[in-house]
Amino acid sequence: MQRHFIVFAIAHMVLFAAGHAHAAVVINEIDPGQAGLDPYEFVELHGPANTLLDGLVLVFLNGADDKSYQAFDLDGWQTGPTGHFLLGTAAVSPTPDIIFTPITLHNGADAVALYSGNAADFPNGTPATAANLLDAIVYGSGHADDTVLMSTLGETVQYDDTDTTSISRVPDGTGDFTNNTSPTPMHSGIPQVVPEPASVFAILQIIAIATSTRKRRGVAPPVSRDAQRSASPTNQSSSSSSPTSRSK
Repeated sequence: MQRHFIVFAIAHMVLFAAGHAHAAVVINEIDPGQAGLDPYEFVELHGPANTLLDGLVLVFLNGADDKSYQAFDLDGWQTGPTGHFLLGTAAVSPTPDIIFTPITLHNGADAVALYSGNAADFPNGTPATAANLLDAIVYGSGHADDTVLMSTLGETVQYDDTDTTSISRVPDGTGDFTNNTSPTPMHSGIPQVVPEPASVFAILQIIAIATSTRKRRGVAPPVSRDAQRSASPTNQSSSSSSPTSRSK
């Protein structure tokens, strides 16, 4: 009975954590190109306020070969009180939650995709895929449509960016992408917390529950063999008695 309870509790906690981490997070705004050396590149995500981003990875895909060239593991991060999370260069204001160097985000025709997974799943040169895909945008700056990226990622539109505008969802988080919007980056402002493995968390919870249940039932904890031997009647008798001396 106790084993069944433990298995059920672990499954429940793992499913709860996974659902909470992946709650409706989308790519909300991108600005890949500006005048000069693209000093203000950014990608903004949006979701419910304070949503954990564990188990998510943001991937940049190169339209030249339709393969990945950058991946950002989002474990330990979360959206802020406004539901935003920001990746970008150090010159972007407010300061991005994750900072990358200028000219990291290509100008097109390229794509940005949000996946369920880890950065290790997308080493540079990984072909674009629809597996575990949560959201994506294909974009350029006057480039011909990249039909391979569009088809693979399930997109029907390749959006155009300019040096003075961004591409963003209107309204935030729920609307379709729109060209020629004013850049409005927003960050979470919440530092990264390196997460404990889900299995460790589950085990600690089960130990706590089992200990609490044992105490309520008045069950004594297991006794070691050495303690049992020292407490046995035979040992007590032999240790308390002394050898009988013979009178001469």
